[in-house]
Amino acid sequence: MKTKITPRIKPSSIFFLTTIVACLGLVPRLSLAQDEVEKATVQTLSKELLKPGMGPSGFPLPVAAHWNTGFWMGNGMPPKELTYTPEYIIGLIKEGHFVMPSIADPSWLGNRAKRQDKGWDWVGVANQGFELYWKPALEYLRDNNLPVIIPTGNLPSVMAYDPQIKEFHDLPREKHGAMFNAEGTPYKTLNPLADIETWRAAGKYLVDTPLMRRLQEVYPNPPLVIFIDNNELKPPSDPRHLSDPMYEGKYDALTEVERSRLLRKSIIERQAALHDGFKNNLSPGWKKVLKIAAYNNWGGSREKESTFYDPSFGPLEWTMFDGAMPEFYDNQWQEFKTDHTPSSAHNEATGIFSMRKWVNEQRPDYWFASIIWDGWETLGDRK
Repeated sequence: MKTKITPRIKPSSIFFLTTIVACLGLVPRLSLAQDEVEKATVQTLSKELLKPGMGPSGFPLPVAAHWNTGFWMGNGMPPKELTYTPEYIIGLIKEGHFVMPSIADPSWLGNRAKRQDKGWDWVGVANQGFELYWKPALEYLRDNNLPVIIPTGNLPSVMAYDPQIKEFHDLPREKHGAMFNAEGTPYKTLNPLADIETWRAAGKYLVDTPLMRRLQEVYPNPPLVIFIDNNELKPPSDPRHLSDPMYEGKYDALTEVERSRLLRKSIIERQAALHDGFKNNLSPGWKKVLKIAAYNNWGGSREKESTFYDPSFGPLEWTMFDGAMPEFYDNQWQEFKTDHTPSSAHNEATGIFSMRKWVNEQRPDYWFASIIWDGWETLGDRK
């Protein structure tokens, strides 16, 4: 029997944990009482979500979640019918649906409250959010020994985006995480050769807040914690980037292959430093079970002409994370990915599936999910 979920917003990005192709299901109800349905569902979820992606017994149970975590923009909780709040998803679990609540990343709000930014009572908003949103969700996950899943923004963005983040925005040029224009002003592009300690400090900055510590205190020993990096702010990896005037001709003598190798090594090291700063500033209970996954970091055959393809090994971008979430999008801005083309979602899935086996042979604990987009922005004139 298939689960029918009535959309609470215009559907956008739904992701499926542990498998490529999935449908939602119901625990067979028969004559089970409601509490027995919930208990059976939770037991199944807690077991299946901790299995390896490709183990001796095959694939784990497909489980669905949503990128929309139902959080608000700082002026109170949203109407419940508009979003996929943890409360709504937990209600589905109680009915027997194989779904998982994803909870909002507290780093943005936590740091605004920590800095006490002007324009709003951010401390009050953080306290309200903790009591009304994070605490009840984490208590349910804790009481049922379920994983914590947190989609995030672009983790490195704190180095390049916000002038209010003075710890990074006001750094001298030689330590700054962003590129500089001809006028000597940093702009919203990451510097792939930036001081590696700046990247490490950015990881610490994201989680070193009172709000994040309160979340960890509510659920101190989860079986698994997954942060999913939105991964859409990446350092430039094109070898031509090293011709930027900011580098003052320092790399002009290098060949294109040498430039690619330099960028590859530099970006991999800096991404590792960011994750190191992130992990090492979590509580011991969260640090030991943490995975940092990323949206669209799978690569595969599309990487063959890029910096992140090593002829002696293969695609490399997936190696920088503990998990991957490749997209299966049929959307309005990529005509070449519609159903009747070689780049359609189902054709891409065949290549991703074979690569997944190769990845799991090297890293059996590598976490995998997929994400779909149904093209709602052109709902009225779908082709």
